[in-house]
Amino acid sequence: MNFGCHAAIISVLLILPSISVGAARFLNATTTAAENGHSVVECWQFEDPFTTSTQPGVQGTSSTRLGNLLSGTYSIVPAGTNGGAHNAPAPQ
Repeated sequence: MNFGCHAAIISVLLILPSISVGAARFLNATTTAAENGHSVVECWQFEDPFTTSTQPGVQGTSSTRLGNLLSGTYSIVPAGTNGGAHNAPAPQ
């Protein structure tokens, strides 16, 4: 079967986080992509490491940029986190 670009897009939406062990933690994604008309499994590592926020309202959360997007981020909020009150960063 040749699902082409549609399979790659659907697979990217099903990103499962995998945080590497070490000083810098990166988001890794396993996806199904297309190459020469065939489906292939690829493992990607995003360029920017996770950073942990000390900003009031989101303190203790970790986030990383999702590539070259205007404001695409992936954030991890640990269970029981109370970062305090804060305003939204932009109009919703």
